[in-house]
Amino acid sequence: MPSEMPSLNCRTESLLLSSLMLLGIVTVFFSSSPIGTSVERLGENVVNLAAPTVSGSHRLRIIYDQVAIEAPVLQGWGGVTLDEASNGQMQSTLQRLNQSGYNAVRVGFSVGTTPCSSGELGDWSSAWFSQTIQIAQQYNMWVILDYHSYRDLVDGCQLQWLSFWNQVLSTNWGYDRIVWEPINEPAGTVSLLSTAYQTWITQARVLGDAHWIAVENTISNDGCTFDPLSLVNCYPTITDPLNQTFLSIHPYFFYDLWSQSVGVYGNCDQSTTRTWSNSTAECVADIYNQGMLDASATYHMPILDTEGGAVYYSCNNVCASPPDSVGTDDASYSNTTLHFIQYLTNQMQSENMGWLWWEAGEGSCCGALDTWGNLLRFQPVTPPVSHDQPPTLQAPTGLS
Repeated sequence: MPSEMPSLNCRTESLLLSSLMLLGIVTVFFSSSPIGTSVERLGENVVNLAAPTVSGSHRLRIIYDQVAIEAPVLQGWGGVTLDEASNGQMQSTLQRLNQSGYNAVRVGFSVGTTPCSSGELGDWSSAWFSQTIQIAQQYNMWVILDYHSYRDLVDGCQLQWLSFWNQVLSTNWGYDRIVWEPINEPAGTVSLLSTAYQTWITQARVLGDAHWIAVENTISNDGCTFDPLSLVNCYPTITDPLNQTFLSIHPYFFYDLWSQSVGVYGNCDQSTTRTWSNSTAECVADIYNQGMLDASATYHMPILDTEGGAVYYSCNNVCASPPDSVGTDDASYSNTTLHFIQYLTNQMQSENMGWLWWEAGEGSCCGALDTWGNLLRFQPVTPPVSHDQPPTLQAPTGLS
């Protein structure tokens, strides 16, 4: 099905720029020249989304007066595609997640959303998202809507990115348990991501949206050193008037990076005394965990890792196999990486941090749920819900 996102014509762009100016968002143009996968040189022709101050807005003043609810603790899986709502697969996937004790699902899309979209995980469709919400409501599950693209903020697509999300945020979906994930593993400096996310959040709150939001660390695009203090400093800094924003990082322990590169895993790098073992897996998990704890304390924001898992390679196909590998596809794992994600899951559970591991399935049920997911142990925060048919929901409407 073709994307429902219209192209950003001159009239739409003018309206969006006018709206941003009315919100107090100053748009300045500069250029980006990627170095590696994430570091860009500032110049001209790419939008710098300056952190906005919105004054005199009656709607925003009301939002500031609202009391933020306690952060939910979410446990679930991602890698589920939005188009699964069109073929019945979404129902069986969410049913299985619910029966297994999970309370959240990360649903992805990206094709055709902007000219810079990654093209992964299929098309956007408001009808499919509405169907997904109906199924999720049946099981009282949270839905994390994952725009699974990477380079929109550094390749000149910021206006189209904001325009697409403006349409989504202007729709009343009739369901509170939604988390918006504006972009997946975004390329860019901390400064760039901070201003981009701030603009996105201000747009959402001024439009009256009160759902939770997830903002992501730069480490997934090679933009951070692997130690707790660096991880803290690699989260974007934002202000949310509702205090309903999660910090996210994607914890993995990749054998190819650990065995073939230097410095990727800091003090846990391969050495004469540091081998591919459970103790090294715990070393990596401890750094991730301490970074998350310190970041949550520093920014006063809860943690929701929207991705992570036991897969042992970082490339599109297996590029290096550890001696304890099991399988060679996206559902593969190794005994060491399984120990890593189980150890980290235990830590996060004891600290009331949320997580959505990768991947439940991409177009079919249920991917890693049928391999290492069957071996993962956790204590559900929400008991399973038993329903046979989803409730009837009204079609989504525009916000008044």
